[in-house]
Amino acid sequence: MLLIMKHFLPEVFNPPSQPYGCVQYITTAVVGKGTTIVQLATVANLPHRYTGNRLFLARRRTHGSEVKWVDGGKSLYRVELSLVSTIYTDDQHIHNFFEASQRFSTSSSEQDMIKYLKTLLAAGHSSMVRYLPTILNRLLYLLTHEGFTADGHTNCMKTLIHVVATYHDTGHDKLLQQYIKYMFVTAPWANYKCKTIHEELATGMQSLLRPSTADFLSANKLLLHSSFFFQIIGKSMAQHLIQANKLSQSRSERFPLSFQHSVQSLLTTTTTHIVKKWKTNYSDVHNANLSLANFVKTCFTYLDRGFVFKLVNFYMENFNPGDAKVLFELKFEFLQIVCSHEHFIPLNLPFACSSKSARNADTVRINKGGQKVRLRTKRGLMQP
Repeated sequence: MLLIMKHFLPEVFNPPSQPYGCVQYITTAVVGKGTTIVQLATVANLPHRYTGNRLFLARRRTHGSEVKWVDGGKSLYRVELSLVSTIYTDDQHIHNFFEASQRFSTSSSEQDMIKYLKTLLAAGHSSMVRYLPTILNRLLYLLTHEGFTADGHTNCMKTLIHVVATYHDTGHDKLLQQYIKYMFVTAPWANYKCKTIHEELATGMQSLLRPSTADFLSANKLLLHSSFFFQIIGKSMAQHLIQANKLSQSRSERFPLSFQHSVQSLLTTTTTHIVKKWKTNYSDVHNANLSLANFVKTCFTYLDRGFVFKLVNFYMENFNPGDAKVLFELKFEFLQIVCSHEHFIPLNLPFACSSKSARNADTVRINKGGQKVRLRTKRGLMQP
């Protein structure tokens, strides 16, 4: 950045046509973060092709140089420079996180990335809101990074949970919903070796919700704001099917078994928290129950529907006839949302099948026109 200093003098010293007596030139680097105070020296002449003059740009004073430094090159000005930009942030913690995540994609160490993940939580709320899409994209994409170990993955999940909680606490729930609907795009997928956001999120969520996890604060925040994460998983599943051209495949081949195991573990751990914490933390439990029900309803659209019915059955197995009234309300609320799927009734109707496909299934035999017909029914959906 080139600064030109003009010294204005009264008319008794200079004619009106030239109101200034001398001109000095200063160069300094453009501010890349926050506020910076610099000590600057000036030159009396602007060298030819100064943009390529390394001595001038670096403010080096050497003997015989064509650059004429004022007062022997001493620092004459103390200038405070503040960044005002719609692209770069002036928050030091967010700036460090952006730089670290960019370096981590090439050569940076994992420990360096984890350090700036933790310091990101100290960033100002206004700055975090201003860069909401970029921060959330970086955090979600970091989950799919091949260089992340289990420790790095856990720290990234915890930071993501606390960031989402910060947006909720500051009253920016609508911004999160707009991000999910308009801005979120899942990570590119090339082959089955690539990690996906929906599977990494499901794995990270069920890991933090395990009873052996010591971080109860993150687990409680995850239950309270689980709607955001379940919606991200659902949209990532849909976009993945489009990216990988899997819409024409059978439902059982669309997603790997590892993802189904993660979803099943996530449902089991979430249901365990719902059953055990309804007395002490009802608001978090209620939100988690609603979010889980809507997620299972979404799974009917993308996953193998037989597997989804098993998920419903796993959920129902956690409830008993002698439970408290609140647990019955939570259970019926879950079933009400799941049953509101547009294809729920057709999916529960019995259908004709061969003896081979009816193996290990509940069957009934009826007489129709003097012929025996075997019908297969879905099991365990409305099990009390």
